[in-house]
Amino acid sequence: RSLRRAGRLLVVAQLTLTMVLLASAGWMIASVFVLLHQPLGFNPAHLLIAGVDVHGSSITPTYNAARTNQFFNQMSEELRHLPGVENVSAVNHYPLGGWTNRYDFCTDQHPEQCKQVNPHSPDNFSVLPGYFATIGQTLYAGRDFNPADDGRNHVVIVNHALAQQEWPGQNPLGKRLYTGQINAWATVVGVVGNIHNYDLTTPPVPNLYLPEADNPQTAMAFMLRTTGDPDALAHEVRTTIHRLYPDLAFYRLQSMQERMSNQTSQRRFLMWLAVAFGLLSLLIAVVGTYGLLAYEISLRQKEIGIRIALGSSREGVTTLLLRQESRWILLGTGVGLLCATLTGYLLRAQFYGSASTTLPVLLGSATLLIITALGATLLPARHAAQLDPVQALRND
Repeated sequence: RSLRRAGRLLVVAQLTLTMVLLASAGWMIASVFVLLHQPLGFNPAHLLIAGVDVHGSSITPTYNAARTNQFFNQMSEELRHLPGVENVSAVNHYPLGGWTNRYDFCTDQHPEQCKQVNPHSPDNFSVLPGYFATIGQTLYAGRDFNPADDGRNHVVIVNHALAQQEWPGQNPLGKRLYTGQINAWATVVGVVGNIHNYDLTTPPVPNLYLPEADNPQTAMAFMLRTTGDPDALAHEVRTTIHRLYPDLAFYRLQSMQERMSNQTSQRRFLMWLAVAFGLLSLLIAVVGTYGLLAYEISLRQKEIGIRIALGSSREGVTTLLLRQESRWILLGTGVGLLCATLTGYLLRAQFYGSASTTLPVLLGSATLLIITALGATLLPARHAAQLDPVQALRND
């Protein structure tokens, strides 16, 4: 009896560990799924990034603002005529790029902040006209930049986060703000949605967008909206740019989907590692549960034979054995749920979006474990129900 009890406790321990590993694997899978399918504020599908730097090239051997601005507008038109390109624009810091610029900042609501360091300065971006439509960033109010925004009358577009930070409950259109990027005041002409600029895990922050003509940047990323696979168009884009400007330097040429995949590569590796350990633990728990019941049945052949000889149905014997073993399965799963919940709390930083997936993952893991363990007990239970009572008693 003590040996059988020790075996059951071992199975409970196996089921507990399996529950923890299955839940961890579930959270890792959910984490990667949430990262890749969360609202980003723009449409990453069919979006190609082509970053170029004109600094030191034949285009502008020495910095020339007018020539730099002219080049990026001309290059946008060249790329727009490539087969498979739906739209083109450019930005100095592309979404999910991991870095942006901040400058001195204040608004007409708080002009006193112009004379001191503002810890709430937004991230600054320089964009060509049509940028928001190209990447699929929603324009909620006002207008987009146009060729008439040539840097003489300073205008700016803000995102929702900056509008709520500086003008809560007010219409930001027509408001004025100062930015150190151009060392001048600019008028707000549009409001766009928030997007993920740094990476998939960093939430959106206040953003400020200026026309590229206001302060031409030497390094810009062309954003190409394609009708087909953007990776298939990458070679054509590289060839076209090198044909027109052989000494132009690339610093990025990849699709947005590829960039998102790269940002989740470590999590996906950990996910597959957790899945492998979870499945291995599940296999060990199933084998342990099967072995324990098979061993117990070999010790209870006389009892089972007597039950059948006295009129117990074979279905009744199977149900009896399943009911007796299910208590230990439920015990192991219950303890595993508690341990898995604690594990999820301790490792919540690794499980992105775990708050919304905790209950589904726990219920799914518990259901999988219970069904699998019950399946492992069903085989020896059905085999025991097929015993010949005469043969069982004679062997005893």
